[in-house]
Amino acid sequence: MAVFEVRVPQMGEGLQDVRILRLIKATGEPVGKDEPIFEMETDKAVLEVECAVAGLVSSWIVEVNDVVPIGSVIGYVQTDETEAAPEAPVGSAPTRPSEPRSAEPEGAAPVARNAAIPPRTRAYARSHGMSDQALAELATHLGRRVTDADVAAALATARPSAPEPMQPLRAPYMAVPVPDYQRKLVHRLVQSSRAVQPAVEELPVEWSPVERAHSAVKRAVREATGCTPTPFTVLAWCVARAVRDFPRFRSVYHNETTLWQYDHLHLGVAVTREDDELLMARIADADTLEFAAFTAAMHRAVKHAKAGHDQTTDVMQLSLTNLADTGLRRGVPVVVAPAVATLFVGAPFHEPIPGPDGSVRFRRIANLIMTFDHRVVNGVGAARFLNAVRAKAEGVEAELGMP
Repeated sequence: MAVFEVRVPQMGEGLQDVRILRLIKATGEPVGKDEPIFEMETDKAVLEVECAVAGLVSSWIVEVNDVVPIGSVIGYVQTDETEAAPEAPVGSAPTRPSEPRSAEPEGAAPVARNAAIPPRTRAYARSHGMSDQALAELATHLGRRVTDADVAAALATARPSAPEPMQPLRAPYMAVPVPDYQRKLVHRLVQSSRAVQPAVEELPVEWSPVERAHSAVKRAVREATGCTPTPFTVLAWCVARAVRDFPRFRSVYHNETTLWQYDHLHLGVAVTREDDELLMARIADADTLEFAAFTAAMHRAVKHAKAGHDQTTDVMQLSLTNLADTGLRRGVPVVVAPAVATLFVGAPFHEPIPGPDGSVRFRRIANLIMTFDHRVVNGVGAARFLNAVRAKAEGVEAELGMP
């Protein structure tokens, strides 16, 4: 019995990696020839990949949501067949693209992808500035397999030789692999950058009421739940309360005609681990929780994230990032789809307020800076929401029933 490698197929020029969405066949499960075996997501489509042989799935060496390079081995199939498809041991034909492919122009493109032009020669031509059209015409003119030398000769006769490019400055360096968590984050950021239309607004908030409320309730909450709130916990609770009156911030963009508006808010909190690893904690139904229950839920979610468990989901509509411990007062956060907004909470500081008589008093404030998806929320709506958050924060003592 032979063992064939399940590889990520090459779906087009320029693709470097894909995200594994689903392992359709489990370990130990039989798979038929030309039967879908796994599902992947590229920059342009979601594709089911067919198996080129019939057999038994012996193992997978990836997990769902892993981002892997094109051509890498992700699993193995045991089979009685002695041969598989020549280009890929396990098939590469998509059976369910999420988007239709645009029609290729007649003439040049089909020729530029036939056997007369090897992929290596095509890459060489492109790297030296030769278009697919010119390469197709060269293949037609020669009437045989095109080589790198043919391309070089054609380029030499087409334009005068250019001076050798300057070599980049050489300096000692070490190749450091990108961690898996960062690859996943980059994939989400790249996907979001192609869809989200970001806009940013900023509003200062009086921080003294937040600190007074925190000092007044932290002991009682700790005795009731075993969890100690922080001033940021108080502010996060105020955000969740404000969302009750702003359903757009409980929504996600589905398509040009439809938003999905959820009954309650799943609130995300950015959590940093060692080596700058960024994960998300999730507080489910955050807008329904009273302060003690909210504190306990946030404590559990953050602890889970610090243990290495990312809780990012498709229904986390709003997220918070707090860099107060770094002393950073301002920062422009990134909103990652399908979330509608990310709210940055800056480090509190004393702002001088000049009086009419020349005196100066100080108030303690923190900046709230929100990046939001303009497809879902417009500027005035975002400003009203920020003002509602500020009102909740500056009136949090009354919100908590304090005298």
